[in-house]
Amino acid sequence: MLTIRPGTLRERVDALEVQNLLDRRVLVVEEHRRRPRYFDGRFLAARDLTRDQSYFLARQSATARAVGSGVVEGLEVGRGGPTTLTIAAGFGFTPSGELVSVPQVESATA
Repeated sequence: MLTIRPGTLRERVDALEVQNLLDRRVLVVEEHRRRPRYFDGRFLAARDLTRDQSYFLARQSATARAVGSGVVEGLEVGRGGPTTLTIAAGFGFTPSGELVSVPQVESATA
């Protein structure tokens, strides 16, 4: 059972409790999602920015998968002509959690 406690301080959890939560599959550790730690005086490399973008995309994808895939707004498909489809502006999420965004009406020839 989840216990929500008021306050702004984080509580330390001992190793035994962490292992217990892992065994019960209540706590999930995602090693592939590591955020870079920035601080003054540190040399910023391209790999740090790549890691930051990967972290953001992984979080966005996990959130989208938790909510579910589908159209959030727009993306209506219509007939633009005998061999043309029109997709209205809008956005949604794929089953894998990728964001789909069409900023303006797009036409495609079939």
